[in-house]
Amino acid sequence: MILNEETIENVSSPYTVENLTPNTTYTAKVVNEDGESNTVTFKTKEITYKEVTITCDYVNKVAGSVVENANIAKMQGSQTLLNPDSSSFYELTQSRYDGIKELSDGKRYTVTNATINNRLQVALYYDVFSAFESYDSNYFSDRQATTNEEKAAVVNQEVIKAVSNVHGFGSSLDSTSFRTAVFVNAAWSNETVTTGTEIKQNTIMLDSVQTVSDGLLCVLVYADASGGTAETASALNIDYTNLELTILVEED
Repeated sequence: MILNEETIENVSSPYTVENLTPNTTYTAKVVNEDGESNTVTFKTKEITYKEVTITCDYVNKVAGSVVENANIAKMQGSQTLLNPDSSSFYELTQSRYDGIKELSDGKRYTVTNATINNRLQVALYYDVFSAFESYDSNYFSDRQATTNEEKAAVVNQEVIKAVSNVHGFGSSLDSTSFRTAVFVNAAWSNETVTTGTEIKQNTIMLDSVQTVSDGLLCVLVYADASGGTAETASALNIDYTNLELTILVEED
């Protein structure tokens, strides 16, 4: 970094000065390698940023594959909320994936669990690393992030806002609660509830993200407990889900 009226010696061509303040005028005395001097005045470029949203969803998802779409969804019925790493979860079939790919396309994920006290749960595993690399294949390499830990640090620092959207509704014994939560600090948090028997948008807004070293951010969708009959089963109807990650990008 240089200060105004500073002398810069042994300057070769080209010469780079780092850590300058944007939109600022500098004057410096430049002395080249032959001892010749000259006073130069220059102004740094004003840097402006725009918001860019990177979206994770299940468009083009093929069950059992992470090639076409790296995001995964799993389900299970349990009396307690399961953590993302639970071996009890099993992946959605293709027809169930097809139900959550697009909004209002005539297809839905519709499942019930009538086992008494069970809560039907769907875990959405969004592969944030893959989403960033799809947006810009050099995103991490440009920031010298090669390990998963370094990539997670970049994501956690540069995402200024994260929004989870799940369109659907739920039902159970004496309840139409449709609940979502995000896995943060080893626990489900930020629970959001919508009610009713029609598709509604359930949204969780986060000021930041805490992506773990595997690059996954997990959202849980769940209904209240089953009453033990088909009529009072724990049920979920899901039409579309996504995760929107907002970053700041320098404008040209």
